[in-house]
Amino acid sequence: MKKNLEDLKLIVQNGVSDNESINNWAVNYYDQFLERFIEDIELVEKYSPKNGHILDIGSAPFYTTYLLREKGFQIQAIDINPENYKPFINQTGLEVHKTNIETEKLPFEDSTFDVILFSEVFEHLRIDLINTMSEFKRVLKPGGILLLSTPNFFEIEKLFNLIFKGRTAPIYEEYKLLQEHGFMGHVREYTAKDVKIFMEKLGYQCLKTHYRGKAPFNKGIKRYMRAFVHRIFPRFRKWFLLVLKNEK
Repeated sequence: MKKNLEDLKLIVQNGVSDNESINNWAVNYYDQFLERFIEDIELVEKYSPKNGHILDIGSAPFYTTYLLREKGFQIQAIDINPENYKPFINQTGLEVHKTNIETEKLPFEDSTFDVILFSEVFEHLRIDLINTMSEFKRVLKPGGILLLSTPNFFEIEKLFNLIFKGRTAPIYEEYKLLQEHGFMGHVREYTAKDVKIFMEKLGYQCLKTHYRGKAPFNKGIKRYMRAFVHRIFPRFRKWFLLVLKNEK
C-alpha cells in the first residue's frame, strides 16, 4: 500500500486534469482526506471476496479507484464528469463510465458487483433517492455489500451552529456549485439513523455503522473541545459509514 500511495501522490502532484484549479483542488483533497481513502480501502478488502468485482460510484478524483485496482480488485468507476480528469484516467488506465446516477440507469447487468463503494455522494442527491438507491441494489449481487459514507448531521460543530447560531449550511453556495462546476453541493445532511431506516425500507440490512473523522487538537478552546468530543463520543464525528447488505 505504501508504494501505491507514493506513486499516486506523485501522479497527483504532476497534475490530474487539464484544468489548473482542479489540479490545485486535487492536491488539497489528497492531503486532507487520505486517512478516509485508506479506511474505505480497508473496508472493501474486509467485505469483498479476493479479486472481487467492485463499483466505485461518484468516484472523482478516482484515488480509491486507482488504489483498489492496484490491490488486484476488478473495479469500475462512475462519475458525472469524468472528462475533468482525462489525463489521470488515461495515465492510469482506469475503467470509468460517465453516468448521471440521478437520471440514468447504471450501465451494468443485474447482480454484477460484490461491493459498491458510495463515499460522500449521498448528500449531493436531490431528485429521487428511492430510484437511485434501488438501481444500486439491481447491480449489486444478492448478499453483496454497499458501503455508504456521508457527512454526519450530528457532528458536534454542526449541532453547536444549529443551537447557538440558528443555521446549518450555506444554501446559496451549495447550489452555486451546480452552475460553476456542474455538480450539486450538499442538498442536506442526515443522521445515521435517518439513512439506516431509509435503506432498510429498500431491502438493505445494516450490518454495522462506523463513525469516523476526528478533528485534530488545534489551538483554541472550541477546536480543542471539538477534537475531545470526537474521541470520547464517536456518534458526534464528521462522517458515518453504513455497511449495508443487499437482502434479495
